[in-house]
Amino acid sequence: MTVSTYAAGEVAVTDRLLEFIDWCFREGDDYVVNAVAVSFVEDYGAHPGESDALLKRWPPTLRAELGR
Repeated sequence: MTVSTYAAGEVAVTDRLLEFIDWCFREGDDYVVNAVAVSFVEDYGAHPGESDALLKRWPPTLRAELGR
């Protein structure tokens, strides 16, 4: 969803989604943290639209998990 909102120019929506994902990663239980790490962070860049420009919008915690 972040890719599609960003591609549509809905940057404010994209940023809110990223803030929520970041909050889940920081505050969630072990299952939620793992789900974010595996389902959202781990393969970033492997799919169409997952650009460096979008990655620059990620909060620092998520970028650190990705290692970029």
